[in-house]
Amino acid sequence: MKPAAVALAVSKVGAGGTARLLTELMLAQDKKCTSVVSLIEYLYTALLSSHVLLRRRQLPLSCHAQLLLTGVGATVLSNWAMESDVPVAIRLILKNGQLSANMAVGAVLLRRRYSAGQVAAIGAITAGIILATASDVRSSPPTAQYGVGVLCMVGALLLRASRGALQEKAFGEHGICAQEVIFAQHLLGLPAFAMDPASLRATLGRWGELQHISLLGASVPLMWIYLTGEVCADHLHKLLTTRLVGETSALCSTLVSTIQRFVAIIVSACCVASTPVPRLVWAGIALAACGCVVYALSEAPRPRQPRKMKSS
Repeated sequence: MKPAAVALAVSKVGAGGTARLLTELMLAQDKKCTSVVSLIEYLYTALLSSHVLLRRRQLPLSCHAQLLLTGVGATVLSNWAMESDVPVAIRLILKNGQLSANMAVGAVLLRRRYSAGQVAAIGAITAGIILATASDVRSSPPTAQYGVGVLCMVGALLLRASRGALQEKAFGEHGICAQEVIFAQHLLGLPAFAMDPASLRATLGRWGELQHISLLGASVPLMWIYLTGEVCADHLHKLLTTRLVGETSALCSTLVSTIQRFVAIIVSACCVASTPVPRLVWAGIALAACGCVVYALSEAPRPRQPRKMKSS
């Protein structure tokens, strides 16, 4: 990768890891806080990127509609998964299936061909995910909510993969316009997280009853401190992700996200998880990590060549 892309990747890992840790700390205090977090995230990001209204629109409305549906849909499904019974470590290892989803979507939408090494790497990642999930299921019998959470996570993976491919295609045809995409998605996606005002008020009420800290002589709920840091880190992460897709590819961005999640798994297991992570789950994580390394060392995906017509 170019030095600029490397800098973007390193910054993305730092910002994404910080946002993920703060999110897990918030979920440990209040498991039903995802709608409030997403609403504030979207509102903050829309306001911060509203300066794009002063520029001429670069992407057609059809592209924005596709990116909006896939982006907001992925966030909603991910929120449902976070509120389910799926443990933190399993949620994070399941997210590493994004590479597999991106490969499938890239072959269909972008018509790419992948090398044997890349296919083998995706197989190792998938096997690691299956091993980790199966080990967790065996150690604690799953509930119906567990199954719903896994299905929501898989759906979010597919939608994110579709969004990445659509965004890469749009940037290739109309030029890189990261801020425009971010503003449109977050402004138009706000209603999806504000449809239940009563639930939002109940969540904010619970936050007032949780731990407070003294800040500048005032007593402030700790959840608001977590939320402020998470929103700022998440906005930076989204901006870096969108920029990295434009500079490299959706698959490269996903690989960086995979590395970020492995760091998050270790931090979550040591700082957030209430119970120790089973050994076989760690084995699945290690297998998926090896798959990521193999994928990174494999050749880049090639565009599928059109078939030549046979001469008569």
